[in-house]
Amino acid sequence: MLPLHKADTNQFKSSVLPNIEGQEEYAELLNKLKKFSGPKISYHTECRVNFNNKISFSKKSSRKNDWHCHREYHQLAFNEISGIIEEDVIKKGRCYLLVYLHELYIYSLEKIYEENSVEINSIFTAHHLEEKILKTFSKNIKFFTIRNKKLIAPNYLQAIDDTIFENLLTENTLQKAALILRKLILQMEKNKLPINNITAQYLMSGEVSIPPQLLDFYFTLLGGCNKKRKKSMKCARQVHSYSQDVIFAVHNGHVKTPKHIMLDDMIDEVKRLQNCEISSFHIENEDLKELMNNYNIFKQRCFNGEHETDGECDIDENQTTDGSSSDEDGNIDDNDESFRSD
Repeated sequence: MLPLHKADTNQFKSSVLPNIEGQEEYAELLNKLKKFSGPKISYHTECRVNFNNKISFSKKSSRKNDWHCHREYHQLAFNEISGIIEEDVIKKGRCYLLVYLHELYIYSLEKIYEENSVEINSIFTAHHLEEKILKTFSKNIKFFTIRNKKLIAPNYLQAIDDTIFENLLTENTLQKAALILRKLILQMEKNKLPINNITAQYLMSGEVSIPPQLLDFYFTLLGGCNKKRKKSMKCARQVHSYSQDVIFAVHNGHVKTPKHIMLDDMIDEVKRLQNCEISSFHIENEDLKELMNNYNIFKQRCFNGEHETDGECDIDENQTTDGSSSDEDGNIDDNDESFRSD
């Protein structure tokens, strides 16, 4: 019979319990240790050694599994880049900035980690990606360095002209802007609307607020550097409309903006009144005319932030937000009294 050794109960528990808590196979041992209250606890040395070895092996196995998971996630992200290189660079002869491919790699990697509820545990630089690309495609591609920026190109290409390089810089800027806006939209805080007792305030607020960066992007896209055109009511209305459409699309319809809440209600009402599909209806009665008019009023109230307005809205779409008027290009009306100086 194996000899028994004694140990201080508290010390024994402190060395064993952290290794078995939460593990089903040690549930019985865990229960016995928690109930044991004597000052000394007895154990077989051989049993203790076997237990320690088993715990140690379990930890190594767990670390190995984590490492394999991280490697698999990185491989999935690299597969996305490999597809671009094989299809566009090798087959079609396109060039890409390394920083452009690196941004796509990191974006794909972050998405994969998020889907698996795991935090990224390391930094993967553009240099790491370059090494991985060369290891996989060294016979078919080459790298150029222009103005301290690396480009990937098909192996047969001898030089990169300025036009190609400038186009790549522009493409990278657009890609970066799109990913920044997409990330902002996906990270917006969502306010779930109540199922019952939905007020006009809820309808005008929607489930999310439009990020100011998205509004600025569309104001610049539509108005350029023309401040007066940016300030026009028509430009502002279009910016808010496009922004809400983009938010709705990026979230795949799972987030409702004021515009889409009202459109859903309007479509339901049209179907009820006409008893037909929205694609085939014609406004032929006073009920539908009133419905469309109410939608236009609601749309204007949403833009102005008004909660209560009497009467219909008569809006000059070229009027600026400070009361002046502008044409389609944002030029100020010479007859506008608000811009005359004595």
